[in-house]
Amino acid sequence: MGKFDFLTNLASIPGFPLFLDYDGTLVPIQKDPLRCFADKPLIGLLHRLMEHHEVYIVTGRSMDEIDRMLGEKLDAVTWHGNIARVHGRIQYLNSRVESTIETIDSILLNRERFEESYPGLKVYSKNPGVLFHLWDLSAEMGQKLHRELLQISQETGTVLYSGKGIYEIIPPDSSKGNAIRLLREGREALIAGDDATDEESFRVNSDTFTVKVGQGETAARHRVSDYMEMRRLLEFILSSRN
Repeated sequence: MGKFDFLTNLASIPGFPLFLDYDGTLVPIQKDPLRCFADKPLIGLLHRLMEHHEVYIVTGRSMDEIDRMLGEKLDAVTWHGNIARVHGRIQYLNSRVESTIETIDSILLNRERFEESYPGLKVYSKNPGVLFHLWDLSAEMGQKLHRELLQISQETGTVLYSGKGIYEIIPPDSSKGNAIRLLREGREALIAGDDATDEESFRVNSDTFTVKVGQGETAARHRVSDYMEMRRLLEFILSSRN
């Protein structure tokens, strides 16, 4: 039995959509999130897939960020399921986006104060969004920052998201899974990801083909080892058309 034979039935369905996480799924995670640029083989692979399928990059990044990483504007579900580009048109998927952006703007005005108060912290504007990057922050200072950001989120009616070495302030009811389910429209699909928010996508869309990239417990039905094996899986989908 071949490694990707579990996709044989899905691959036989013409034009099924693909919802693909970016960092850790299509490219390796890097310490500097602003250096995770897509390489030419990946861009070529995505374009070949787009000849036959709807392809969405699903990411916690903002639309501006993922456009910079890819070097072009592809359809995407961004900022943790809150903003999408569908057939080239931008859609807000959450009514709380605009009010959360107001909170984020006030945080960004205090960016220097945060970085001075927490040595090793880097604060990035995602436009929209704000990313607190913790990789050079001590555990003690990380816990202190968590308490401060949690208080801000509680006071402003926003949500504090904890990712791999990051914190973010995001709108309430943010959901990659619900965004994917909306765009799927009941169709069979391939959903792949490596992070905690992708687990929510797997659970909400448990009726279709879900793929965990990497190690750890998962709600996904299938697993690949890393981003390179994920690319080979996508190549398998293309080759199954022949």
